[in-house]
Amino acid sequence: MRRLRYGSADGARAALTWRRLVVVYVLLVFAVTLAPIPHDAAVRLSLSGLDKLVHAVVIAGLALLLQWRPGAPSRVISTIAAFLVAGSVAGLIELLQEPLPYRSGDVRDFFAGIAGALAAILLSAAVQMATARRRATGRN
Repeated sequence: MRRLRYGSADGARAALTWRRLVVVYVLLVFAVTLAPIPHDAAVRLSLSGLDKLVHAVVIAGLALLLQWRPGAPSRVISTIAAFLVAGSVAGLIELLQEPLPYRSGDVRDFFAGIAGALAAILLSAAVQMATARRRATGRN
């Protein structure tokens, strides 16, 4: 896979597509996490601990999407920005849920989101290093 460059037509199209994907993903995340759910379902979900897994997976998906920005000038900066933005979204979700009568903000959900973002970024970095190593040795 060739690296896209800023200023190229392919790079501009890829960047526009990426931006659209990020916007749609974030809108879906907020729609789902702020939507009303029945109280008994929320209690069961919370007691099972499954809600923490959901938060981790949703924020991990966002972190991966943000990290894979086409034509990013620096993978390190892109990764740091992805972690910070995904973590901010995790925090914002909890802040917005707190005043809602049918939701509740939970600091543990925030930390689950942070853990998901970190796990996704570390897994992505491991895959990228393994891929680079394979390319350097001539094995595809």
